[in-house]
Amino acid sequence: MSEKSYKKITSKIAETGSGKPRALLAYYFSILEVMKEFSTSVFCPIVIDSPNQQDKEKANLDKMLDFIIEKNQKVHN
Repeated sequence: MSEKSYKKITSKIAETGSGKPRALLAYYFSILEVMKEFSTSVFCPIVIDSPNQQDKEKANLDKMLDFIIEKNQKVHN
């Protein structure tokens, strides 16, 4: 993904196929990390409806789930 795709907070992620859920996951967690660092707001639980969209290969799904766990702990600690 090019930097131009996500440089602005109002960017539209143009990735397609099985790469799109991974790109969106990374994009949204990056926004949450910035909010956590620069805000005094209380965080609500993060709800992820279906990380296994587009029938991910098991290795990619495992990486996504590990990423979610790691980033979720970082945002909520």
